[in-house]
Formats: sequence, structure tokens, C-alpha cells
Amino acid sequence: MAVVAVTMGVHYRWELPPAVQGQLRLAHALRDELVTAQYEVDAALKAVWSQVPQVAAAEETLAAAQREVEAAEQVVATLRGDTRRRVTGPTAARLAETRKTVRDARVRRRTEINQARELVDPQIREIHQQLYARHKQLYQQYCTDGDLFWATFNAVVADHKSTMKKIAAQRKQGRSANLNRRRFDGTGTITVQLQREAGGPPRSPQAVADPAGRYRNLLVVPWTDPQQWAALTRAEQRRRGRVTVRMRCGQTDGQPQWIEVPVQQHRMLPADAEILLARLTVWRVSDQRRAQISLVARVSDPPDLARTGPDVAVRLGWREDGECLIVADWRASRPITIGEHLRELVSVDADGMTGQVRLPRSVPDQVGYAATLGAQRTEAMLETRAAVVDWLAAHGPLPHPGDPTQLLHHTEVAQWAGPGRLAWLHQQWSQQPPDGAADIIGVLQRWRHTDIPVWRRQEHSRRKAMRRRRDFYRQVAAHLVDLAGRVVVDDLALADVSAAAARGDSALHPQVRRAVAQRRRVAAPGSLRELLVAAAAREGVAVTTVSASGLSRTHPACGHLSATRTVVDGAMVCAGCGQRYDHHRAATATMLSRASGDEHAARPTR
Repeated sequence: MAVVAVTMGVHYRWELPPAVQGQLRLAHALRDELVTAQYEVDAALKAVWSQVPQVAAAEETLAAAQREVEAAEQVVATLRGDTRRRVTGPTAARLAETRKTVRDARVRRRTEINQARELVDPQIREIHQQLYARHKQLYQQYCTDGDLFWATFNAVVADHKSTMKKIAAQRKQGRSANLNRRRFDGTGTITVQLQREAGGPPRSPQAVADPAGRYRNLLVVPWTDPQQWAALTRAEQRRRGRVTVRMRCGQTDGQPQWIEVPVQQHRMLPADAEILLARLTVWRVSDQRRAQISLVARVSDPPDLARTGPDVAVRLGWREDGECLIVADWRASRPITIGEHLRELVSVDADGMTGQVRLPRSVPDQVGYAATLGAQRTEAMLETRAAVVDWLAAHGPLPHPGDPTQLLHHTEVAQWAGPGRLAWLHQQWSQQPPDGAADIIGVLQRWRHTDIPVWRRQEHSRRKAMRRRRDFYRQVAAHLVDLAGRVVVDDLALADVSAAAARGDSALHPQVRRAVAQRRRVAAPGSLRELLVAAAAREGVAVTTVSASGLSRTHPACGHLSATRTVVDGAMVCAGCGQRYDHHRAATATMLSRASGDEHAARPTR
């Protein structure tokens, strides 16, 4: 059985009922409680490990090395100044050396911890038992005695545990990772889970659609048979897809609450699907809130058909090519035919075996337009902030709107980097204006009046570009999977690439590095790989993941793996045979060889 998610867009004019807002606020408070409990666990674990002399000594060495890195980074930043020029020489070498010392210190600390684990295991188990008891106490507080719906509680706790697993994995790799708190902004997710008792009716779409059925007190989602739905025209589907979903929304003062959400359905679950849960997710677009409902269901696996298509390898990338961004190179084990409707997105060479996945220029252009609007907003915000700073400097510090026991100084406002705090200050002063602040409140009001429309255009433009990009990638993934007998992808960790770029672990000039990072964010090749894998799972196509290490440095003709990248006029030079080759196409050939388990077989020379 496979698990799928079907989303339904909520009408943009739908106002969030108070019950939804209350559940979102409770869910956010629960997340904060879980973060606090985890902080306490981390502190207790640190105290336990610090009692071991070898671990304590390793921690002291690590702390000293981290201080050296901070000092070296400060020296580099001072030398670089506002020009953001590349710093080389002994200073850069010193920074690289101190970073290596930190990595070595982390490895030593991890080694000491592993050696002392048996000694402190009883104390660690006791700490985790206390954390489990804390989670049970939170359930009593938020669900039994409070109004939070139990399904939302379970979803928040499960998400927290998943996050902690990711953090633990990053820490094992020697990377810094921690939980962060965020203020409540009215967004979040509430969950409804359908539980089936022994002998109860199935959680089929027909049963969930029945307003008088077994699950009416949890979820009611209108449903049309997929065969009837497919026979409708696009206009009829849109008309019949405008329905209302009724779902449980926790309780208020102990009384159960339900909400009715107007949605637009786009596709129907199969009749044999089993609906597990539903989620109402709320997010912000500028100063507005949007929502969608997701149904998570278990469906039958696709039929196990004999796939006769070729192997298709897709290697991620992000490079400029005139009127588009190249986000991937692909290679098939034998010629394939790309549909004419996708020739703008998927290019194919004359041999029919290689090509590229391209992102049209309209997407980065629209992202650039949103960035231009953001720059305009920043400029206007800086002017308004300067006016507020001057006014505060002239009228002295005032009681802080967020904490009356503190004072708001003009030096603090001068450090505000984003428009959010100025908007908050305008809201607070509008409700409780200080004496003689009518003029400056007017300045804030005029700025806010002009900023909100620009903010909306900026966010809607950016989101429209992201939706268009994802739609392009979905079409490409579906088409390639339909042609392939097996899909081969690499394991390139884009998060590590981003982290390395942020640290400056590159010989590129900082301005060039920032441009490459921006191109990578716009292209988001990782989402293409994600959609490829999802489409393959949906269609029953096998997926093979190969190592991304040394793909472009391997010459497919002779099989030599060069130690370094030597590029001349856009072509890689093989250190073994001295020939030049296209390293992008060579990487896909190496991927196919690795997938077949024979890297020494005859390969294409292109």
C-alpha cells in the first residue's frame, strides 16, 4: 500500500473562525513547551557528559577552538570590509586551519562520548524517561484539561520528534543544529485523524463523504467517483469541485467545535482508498492568510507491470544558459522521444539519448521582480526608521510597548533591520499613543499605507514564480518517469552545498558565490529530484540512487578519476589521458555505469 496526499485549496476570502485561531494558538504554545522540555534535556545530558573527565577535557578543547574560529572570522570580516572582496594569504589560511581544528575537536569529543557511553547509560535513560513523563503531562494539560484536539497534539509531538531526529543526524555529522522558538503569527496546522475500530466501516471516500455516516463527527469531504470525474469537462470539474468540507476543530470550554471550509477540489481519491487523516494548514502571504486542506490516504500499489523503458539518469545542476536556467542533465541508456509540449522544458540532443532540463527565464525574472519590490520596501523602511530614530532622540526614551518595565531607546530602533518591527511599533502606538506622538504616528501610518500594497505584490509574485516552477518540474518528472524503465538519481546534498557556500568554502569571489547561491535557490533542483522520486513511486518505476562523489571528474572514455577539476574553455581536462570532455554529460554516463554496477564498461565519449 502507498500513502498519498491530496490537497484542496481554501477560498481566499474565507475568514478563520475563532475556533481555528484558538487551536492554532494552542498548537503553537505546545510547540514552545516541547522546545523548552528539549532544552532542559539537552542541559541535563550536557551535565551528565561533563562529569566524565575525558569528555569534559574534549569539550574545553572544542570551546577554545570555536573561540579561535570566531576571532579569525572577525579578522577576515574586518579585512574584507564593505567591498566584500575575497581575502587570501595567511589570514585566510589561518581561518581554514582553525575550522579544521574545530572539526577535529568535534570528532574527538564524539569519540570520547562513545567510549564513555556504557558508564552514563543509566542516567541517560532516566533523563529520557523524564522527558516521556513530561510529554504525558502536556497531554493532560492541553487535551484532557484544555481544549486542544488530541489529533493535533499527536501531530505536533510527531513533528517535534521528527525534527529532533534530523538535528541528531546533523550533529553526528559535526554540524551545528538547534531548535528555535518563533513568535505566534496566526499560522500553523490543525489535524483530524480518522480512527477505525475493529469491525467498523472502512475509511473509504464514500464513507467519509456521507454526512450521516460513521465519521460525520470528525470529517465530511464530498466525493465523486473518479471515472465520472474524468468524464467531466474542465469547467464542469471546477464547478462541481466547489464544495464545503466539514471537520472537527477541537473544543472550546469543553464543547466540541466543527468548522465548514469552502474548498476547490481538483482530483478525486480512488474508491478503494483509505483516508487516514486531514490537515488544515494556514500560512501567511504578506499581511494576509491563506489555507489549504490535505487528505492523507492509503491507496493500492500500482500494478506490477514489466517496465521495458530505458534507464534514465538525471543529474542536478544550476547554471545559466542564455534564456533559461539549466537545472539538470539527463541521459538515457537508449534513445527516447520527448513530447513536443515539453520541448521548452526538456531539451534533447540529436542522438536522442542526452539532454537537459531547463527552467524558463520567466521564473527567475519574476523572482527578480519580487526582489526589486523588496529593495524598494527596504529603502522606504530605512527612511521611516530614520524619522522614528530622530523623534525618539528628541523626545527621550519612552516605555517599551512590549515591556512597560523597559525603555525604548532610539539606539535600539536604529538596529531594527526589517519592516516587521516598525509595523508592530505603529500598531502599538496607534492603540496607546505616547504624549506628543501624533506627528510620528502619522509618518508611520503613511509608510504602512504604502508598504502593504508593495508587500502583497512582492509576496504574490514570488509565490506565483515558485508555483510555476513546481508545475514545470511536475510535468517533467511525470514525462521522464513515463518513458523510463528505471530512474537513476544522485545523492547530492544541497543543504551541504548551501552550508559550504555560507561558510565561504570556495575559491570563488564572494560576489560570484552569492550569484551562484541565488541561482541555486531560484532553480531549487532538489525539488525536481523529489518530484522524480515521487512520480516513480506512484507509477511503480524503480529508482536507483548513486553517489554524487567524483561524477564530473570521471572521464567516461578512459575511466580515470581526476583528483582536481581542471576546466579549460568550459571543458574538463582528464588528468589521465589528457583529453577534453563535457563533464556534464560525462557525469550522467558515470551515473548509468554506477547504477549498472559496472563503472569499467565501455562508455559514451561525449
